[in-house]
Amino acid sequence: MKTARKISLSLFFFLLFIASQAQEKLQLKLKEGQTLLFNCTIREFEDEINKSKTNQNHLLFELEKQYEIELAVGKQINENQLAINMQLKRFIANYYTNKKPAIHFDSMFPPSDELDQTYFPKIICDVLQDLTIKMKLDLTNNTLKFIDNSFMDKTILELLKQKIFQDEEIATQKESIDSLWINPLKSIVEDYLLRFNNAAISSKDSALINQKDYLIDLTNDYIKISKHRPYKKDHQIHEYEASLKINRKNGLITESVFRSYVPVLFPNSQHILGTKIEEKSFRLIKNSSDYSPQANISGFIEHPQRKALFFKVLNAPFGVKYDIHKATLDENNHFAIDIPLTRNSFIFLSYIEDTARIMNTTFKVIYAEPGDSIKFDLLGEAENSSYQFRHNRALENTFLTQNFDSILNVNASHQGIIMPFILEFQQNKKTTIPHALTRFIFSEELVDDDFPEGVSAHFRNYLTHETEMLKISLACGILNFYRYINNTNIHTPDDKELIQQLNERIAQVNPSEHYEEYGYFSRNGVSAFAGNKFYDNFRFTYHISEQKQLPSGYPKGISTSADILQQSSFLNLPLAGSALIREKALLIRSSPHFNQKNTPHLISKYKKVLDEIISVSNDTLLNRKTTENFKSTKQLLSGEIFKKQIFLTASGDTVSMQKFLGKKACVICFTSSENYSYPQYRLDQITDKYSDLKAIIINDGKLGWDVWKEQTKTRNSTATHLFYFDQKTKLSQLFSVYPSNYFLMVFDRNGDLVEYAADPYQIDHYIEKALEQPLKQKEPSKSTLFGIIWFMGGTMLLALVAFLIFKARMRTKLRKQKQEKRLQELQLSAIRAQMNPHFLFNSLNSVQNLIQKNQGREAHLYLSDFAGLIRKVLKNSQQEELSLAEELETLNQYIKLEQLRFNFEFEQVVDESIDQNHFMVPSLILQPLAENAILHGLQHLQGVRKLKVEVKNLGTMIQINMEDNGIGLKKSSQIKSNSNGIGLNLNEERLKLMAEKYGGQYTFRLVDLSQENRQGTRVEITIPEEL
Repeated sequence: MKTARKISLSLFFFLLFIASQAQEKLQLKLKEGQTLLFNCTIREFEDEINKSKTNQNHLLFELEKQYEIELAVGKQINENQLAINMQLKRFIANYYTNKKPAIHFDSMFPPSDELDQTYFPKIICDVLQDLTIKMKLDLTNNTLKFIDNSFMDKTILELLKQKIFQDEEIATQKESIDSLWINPLKSIVEDYLLRFNNAAISSKDSALINQKDYLIDLTNDYIKISKHRPYKKDHQIHEYEASLKINRKNGLITESVFRSYVPVLFPNSQHILGTKIEEKSFRLIKNSSDYSPQANISGFIEHPQRKALFFKVLNAPFGVKYDIHKATLDENNHFAIDIPLTRNSFIFLSYIEDTARIMNTTFKVIYAEPGDSIKFDLLGEAENSSYQFRHNRALENTFLTQNFDSILNVNASHQGIIMPFILEFQQNKKTTIPHALTRFIFSEELVDDDFPEGVSAHFRNYLTHETEMLKISLACGILNFYRYINNTNIHTPDDKELIQQLNERIAQVNPSEHYEEYGYFSRNGVSAFAGNKFYDNFRFTYHISEQKQLPSGYPKGISTSADILQQSSFLNLPLAGSALIREKALLIRSSPHFNQKNTPHLISKYKKVLDEIISVSNDTLLNRKTTENFKSTKQLLSGEIFKKQIFLTASGDTVSMQKFLGKKACVICFTSSENYSYPQYRLDQITDKYSDLKAIIINDGKLGWDVWKEQTKTRNSTATHLFYFDQKTKLSQLFSVYPSNYFLMVFDRNGDLVEYAADPYQIDHYIEKALEQPLKQKEPSKSTLFGIIWFMGGTMLLALVAFLIFKARMRTKLRKQKQEKRLQELQLSAIRAQMNPHFLFNSLNSVQNLIQKNQGREAHLYLSDFAGLIRKVLKNSQQEELSLAEELETLNQYIKLEQLRFNFEFEQVVDESIDQNHFMVPSLILQPLAENAILHGLQHLQGVRKLKVEVKNLGTMIQINMEDNGIGLKKSSQIKSNSNGIGLNLNEERLKLMAEKYGGQYTFRLVDLSQENRQGTRVEITIPEEL
């Protein structure tokens, strides 16, 4: 019987152990200083509407709101409570209906015109992005509460007043912010952080979370949770589904989707018209604990074409200019490279560095996210090669390779697929658009079911958006091809049908819906889309002889001219938000056709576009780069940038471009080509024709100066050859227009720029124009007069400056003398305050008491300490500063004497990183603080008395805190005393004078601890370190 009982108990405890082992608890783990950035997208739209039953009055709509929220983890309140600072970094909203034009709102690029305030109040830009909301997170009770509501309300009211709201509007706006923004934002954060916190998982494939059943899939790093549940409501079947991925280590949701399907009923009936979908999703964008702003890519290439690989990443805030990173294959054809990466992106892999030929040289597009370590092997010959991906993003890149390699690799620019059609047409007068290409353009948008399970939500969104924008780019490119051949009137019925289908496809597009800010295909697609709206794909450049009218629906009578301000206005019609502003930034570039007379007018227009961009853009990087682009374009158009450039000759001498300008008319050819025989031949022809002309060829120097020098020796040319040796900036980066492997500039005999990016076929026209310019006559009389005026003005200015400097120095000297005198007075006052009659009398009285008690030894020690203190005070009074160690020693001697009179505890804490022997502090500054604490704080306290001195290291300064648990400032002020606060006032004035005399942060602060729900007083002083 006993044996059976033992077996039963053992079995019970064994099963209990197994049950405890099988259960896992999801716990949110955050730490002080951690920062999270996540996206919450809320969508509501109708799907599968029965068009046969739909009347014209039925409103079809789609509403999407995106909240980008940053959470900064503050101080840990206790073991399970944390302070959280929340800030709304960005808000994006899209509203589409079948009744009105689409509305797009982006708080990063708020529209200058007023939108419907019902949907997107502009207050979001003016107030919320300047507001930090403080909250308390309780991980035990799963609650999130506001901290200091009164302070938050006060801050909101101040921000509203700064935005020039009327007094009667402020209350209404404040109520709107609370109800429509603050509280919903809190709910979003609460839902993201606490929905699954403390949830217990009881088995390997299912769990009961928040009283609901979920299916789960466990991996080493993540928990994947899913649910699908139909339920009945209002006599109709509704459906709910959830899918999410949670990090097992920290309990954070990395990605999730919660979706409800609600039947849409026909008005006044129970017939189902369609389905309304309500969707809420979360994506973790950045976690500072494990964030790395780079990606490591390594691998093996079995049959490489070259030993150098170039990885191209789009980091520019506008345009499609790449950052290029080079990796070299080792002897075994392996490579490894770290690439700076701050956002999920495509990385284009090429054997050729030239950014102008991305579409012809890219042989692989790789997807990566910050912190990834991607490994792949490229096996086989080029035509029959295969990729094997390992480590991070293996699933994503394998899917990319299997489904999109051909379309992405060839079409890094839409011109990459269109140009062959033009060449074929020029040769054969006919061409055929491949069916695979049109099939891709008209294919359905990617949905979640198209992706394999396990790919990241970032990848799904990014690839979906980029492929949709690529379709737009390709469709516009094909239409441009048909416009190119339109002059010959070659259009078959199939061609006409395709053109109609492409136009219908583009008419349905809203670029803002799929725009990826740092997506190569998105930016190309927006440029193509905008250009197509005006019958031109090359960003609105045009031929003067044929100005084309805008399509129907746009303002009539306005042609697509090269006027910058008109282009800027045109872009407002088809674009909005980020896509609009980034496309406008491209307008600030040097024009391929201008003359010297209208350059100032052109620059003023660029300035207006720049001001327009900055007035609505909250993107600091975009604003800074656009401003830099304007400044360089301004220099470029004036020609001044070239006059200051330094180049190398074949003999190795440095020479300025200024040397060649101003004597003869000059033609300068800039080239980055390894072989520039044609421009050399053309310039030699020109110089033979025009004797009063100088020709210069400047090479970018890709092959290096040594190779260029040897090649130059073999060139039989009348042109001067120069080498551009600046390794930081390429010629192609200096010039906004680079139509071919070279371009030309023409200067007249006065050194003034006549034409920039001159057409090589019309070069004679520009040269004749330069030669026609009359040589400017020098006017020595005027220059001499100006010289005299400048000399006299300079002399007077120097005399005035000297007088002002002398006067300022005298004032400074007098002020320092006054400060030194006052400091001496304060030091003497400090000595008198320390050696006041009360202290002397009380000290001698203490000695008398010890003698009366026959404690002669104690009396002797007391007198010895008392005498030592007197000596130290008198000695230190002669010095303005002394070391921290000496000051603390004086304080300790004084404390010992006072402890014989009053019974109190004393504690001294000094940061070990402080060099006490070398850090200098004002002399005799601590004893008055201690005396004030003892006499006016501790003396009148009944019970345990405590005095604490703490010295903290603040980097370039120290902070000294003297804290007592006495009766406090309020009660102390009620006790009459002639000496109340004298020592404190003297110290405060001394520190102010020292701050004026020496500079630095000398501060004095008196703190009533009742504000911290404690008893006593604390004095805080900061003293900077001497340089």
